[in-house]
Amino acid sequence: MGIDIKYNDAVVYSSGSVVFKTPRLDSPDLNQIVKWLNDKRNLQFSNQRYLRHTIDSQVKYIKETTNGNNLYLTCFVNGKLVGTISIVINQVHKVAEIRIFLPKKFSGKGIGSMLVGETIIYINKQLDIKQVRGGCSSTNLGMKRVFEKNNFSLETVDEEIINSKSVKIEIYSKFLI
Repeated sequence: MGIDIKYNDAVVYSSGSVVFKTPRLDSPDLNQIVKWLNDKRNLQFSNQRYLRHTIDSQVKYIKETTNGNNLYLTCFVNGKLVGTISIVINQVHKVAEIRIFLPKKFSGKGIGSMLVGETIIYINKQLDIKQVRGGCSSTNLGMKRVFEKNNFSLETVDEEIINSKSVKIEIYSKFLI
């Protein structure tokens, strides 16, 4: 079962001050996202920090990663663009992996916790998913707190080589039963 998503700035979820949209691929919001992605302060814990981002590369990323089982959503709080969430779905195992991008200027304000919480509500209401997973580097204390505040449990710790250095990646999960 796939998800029929058209990237046309449609609202896919709205609750109080939080709105998730499927961005138009020519959206001015993508300009802001690309600007954030090229600011290394926003990507200190991400492999994305090694790339140079453009509108074309962002559109390509959205098209490549959002097939019938995946979503790329722009996130708004009180009408203001604050970040993105990707939801990667494994229909066989009924598992969704969430990937949140929140620029540094919105860190430490509870926005990440709110967006992850609202993402869980969206997944629970709209998708046939039993478990949600997310990961972060062991040094990303803010994201670890976001998972903990949303009642995720540490599932496992993996190790990756990033820029010739070993980095521990913590994988958190939450069951939606």
